[in-house]
Amino acid sequence: MNEKEWIEYFELIHGRKPKPEEFSQALKNGEFIDDRGNKKSNIGRKKYYFALLLMSFISLALYVYTCIDFDPGLSFLNIIEGITVAPVLIVMLIFGLRGFIRTPKQFFKSKILFLLVFLAFSIEFVMRFLLLGSSAIFGWTDRDISRILFEVILMPLPVFITFFLLLRMKHLDKIVFESYFKKIIVALFVICVMLPIGTVSFMYYSYQNSFEQQMQRKTWFSLRVGVELEKWEFTSSYKLHKSGIDNEYDNNLDYTSYSSYSEFKEENNIVLSQKEIISDFKKNFKEIKDTRIKDKDLKFILIQDEDNNRYSMVFLKLNKNQIYYLYIFDKQTLPGILFTPYVTNLSGNYKINEVFGSKTSDEENQRKISNFPVWEFSHDKVISNKKTRYLMSYEQAISSYNLYPNDKLKSKEAIIELLKSRGYQLKDTNNIYVLVEGYDISRSFFIVPVENRNKIFMGYLRNDSSNEENNILIQLEKIQLKE
Repeated sequence: MNEKEWIEYFELIHGRKPKPEEFSQALKNGEFIDDRGNKKSNIGRKKYYFALLLMSFISLALYVYTCIDFDPGLSFLNIIEGITVAPVLIVMLIFGLRGFIRTPKQFFKSKILFLLVFLAFSIEFVMRFLLLGSSAIFGWTDRDISRILFEVILMPLPVFITFFLLLRMKHLDKIVFESYFKKIIVALFVICVMLPIGTVSFMYYSYQNSFEQQMQRKTWFSLRVGVELEKWEFTSSYKLHKSGIDNEYDNNLDYTSYSSYSEFKEENNIVLSQKEIISDFKKNFKEIKDTRIKDKDLKFILIQDEDNNRYSMVFLKLNKNQIYYLYIFDKQTLPGILFTPYVTNLSGNYKINEVFGSKTSDEENQRKISNFPVWEFSHDKVISNKKTRYLMSYEQAISSYNLYPNDKLKSKEAIIELLKSRGYQLKDTNNIYVLVEGYDISRSFFIVPVENRNKIFMGYLRNDSSNEENNILIQLEKIQLKE
């Protein structure tokens, strides 16, 4: 009988409540069962199950986060965790939830469950705490301190806590100390079985990734380009808005893509850290200064021409419309320019037929006009005399060439006023483009299509009041070439 039943029985026999010493003596003699300890024990067990539930949930959440915020350098570890640690955590989540809702009278006695958790603990301890921790201590990684703390400490910590919670549970005393050596051997055997599976998965992933990179390389550098690699085709509809590409160049370029910055840095004797390069991206491209740049957003390329000139480049792709790059020279970087989709629908052949604002004679102007070649427009590509140049939107040009003082360039308002002088009221200011001329934007021209793109006005982008022809306007008209 329990405590309540014994007290009722005592009152029935003796007609009074039991004295404390009588109660203690009866409990000592085993005349009833004290369920107060069981209630207290149930509460304690419920706390353990809740702790297991919480820790396994946190561990799974952290693992899902690492998969979303994917780091190519840790792909092998993610695969290993996916086939070993994650399933164990799911089992522990279900077990903890079941134990918390329906607290059993005693703790579980499953040796297999303990071994599974020991397996997860071993993997996290060896792979993250020891290997990644050693990389951080000895400077084998370029990750910032916050990322290191997350990967090395925060990620494995809930698994560690889960393991020690199981050790703390009373029923595990026998399991821990009885044939403990055998269980370690079993756990190591399971790890040895899982590691080859993970290794094969990683090799397959690496092959797929390598194949994808090879295909991308063929797309990126499929065209004949100048030594300075002023064109990069990301896909068939993307290109680098940069001049200097001349079909007369036919240099053979060797290029190497690196999967990690540490490898890129070591093989090319680069002094700058990845953190410094990310900082340079934000300094050179002000529109991304508050953007969080992840490791997966960066790609590292080495270009080598036929004269063995080497160009180390870091590409940054934030989204399909924002791709930047930097050249790396010694301890500094040189900004490249923005990759964007096509900004115009211009197509066809255009011929210069009139010049406004020129200070030369009409005869001289006419002679120059007759000598100008036909310009072929194809979206943002402009070809004349076998030379290819590219159009950018006005904003993109100003942003990409941010090293040049903006006050020395014509503003949109000034360009609109110039068109007004020719009788055109420009309503859509997005139709102002820049024809890029090499690295010096001061040599570039602004381009404004009018009359449903049948005419184009062109002028100097540089605002030089000392130049008599500062406000010159060149008119191009669409023509049909005779076959």
